[in-house]
Amino acid sequence: MDLALQHRDYGVSLWSYDGVEHDDKQWRTAMGIQLIPGALMCLMIPAIPETPRYLISHGQPEKGMKNLTKLRKLPADHPYLLTEFHEIDAQARFEQEAHKGHGLLAVLQDIFTSRSNFQRFFLAVMLFLFHKFTGTDSLNYYAPRIFELIGVNGSSNTLLTTGVYGIVKLVTTIFYVAYLVDRIGRRLPLLVGATLQATAMLYVALYIRFAGDKTESDSTGGPPPGGIVGIIMIYIYAFGWSFGHSVACYVVAAEIFPARIRSICMSFCFFVNWIVDYGITKATPVMLTEMGWGTFLLYAMLTYGGVVFIFFCLPEFKGRSIESMDDLFERPLWTMWRHAYPTEAEKVRHDVQDMLRASRPEKLDEDDVEKDGHVAVHVENSR
Repeated sequence: MDLALQHRDYGVSLWSYDGVEHDDKQWRTAMGIQLIPGALMCLMIPAIPETPRYLISHGQPEKGMKNLTKLRKLPADHPYLLTEFHEIDAQARFEQEAHKGHGLLAVLQDIFTSRSNFQRFFLAVMLFLFHKFTGTDSLNYYAPRIFELIGVNGSSNTLLTTGVYGIVKLVTTIFYVAYLVDRIGRRLPLLVGATLQATAMLYVALYIRFAGDKTESDSTGGPPPGGIVGIIMIYIYAFGWSFGHSVACYVVAAEIFPARIRSICMSFCFFVNWIVDYGITKATPVMLTEMGWGTFLLYAMLTYGGVVFIFFCLPEFKGRSIESMDDLFERPLWTMWRHAYPTEAEKVRHDVQDMLRASRPEKLDEDDVEKDGHVAVHVENSR
């Protein structure tokens, strides 16, 4: 959506005619076009099917099974599908039992009196804070102004470079979500991505500080050589953001909390996310005016600080069972780097979604469903 809006702004900026500077059609058109995707989303919402998990947990198991068969493209009596259905049903019943008879105060007591729960809560909140302290909101909302600071001349050029910035984020995020997150995990991409972001911000800060008036366009109308490097560094920043902070905090927060406290903890994390987003958005114009290059230096130092925090305090959650996390977070948070990766005893078996993602089983009979409810899948390569 951000990418589409950035290219919309670029297209509208090319719309020129006599007296355009005294006409409000440009900004009204740019604002009005936003109604189109919003209206389409509203019209399409009724066509979106409910998830099987939602239906099962809300007392509609028949509809849940129906949607599950559509999702997996397997018959309702297939052992593979029945196993997943029973797992979802068992999890839904467990969560309902966990919440039964417990009010908000009891949940808060669970969070703040349990060392394991509180450390998970603190870790998730800090990840959301560092997620915002990278300065991504400043770049997203004020990218044209920031590109001007490093020598990009003209509103059309600044919007074009902003559009390319959006393309880099889109492509990298798709690659991360589709390939990296479930193969490499969360910790390593986050460390590498945040380091790239901090280094890019540091370059932009130092370039604006020491280049001075040389940041203005050269005789050909383009940015000076240092400014071109600055543009590349902002694109590197977008690259690092997309497989680092863009997704990791949401994935981690969704994985680490036990069922009883998950909704409250997630709600607070999103509250922190949006309240800091609002504060940074309001503060950025003042920061760019009053602090100048110091704005980017501040973001660089905060992001480097986040890298240190992530290295020492964030373990890898890929492959860990929720039961192993209970014991893991009884340890001091700053020692997590010593236990960054799960041992064989801590690893959870692959669930149905993991196996389906790897390959579609061609044959699965009753013998594949073991007595303990686990699934043993025999996959034949289809070539």
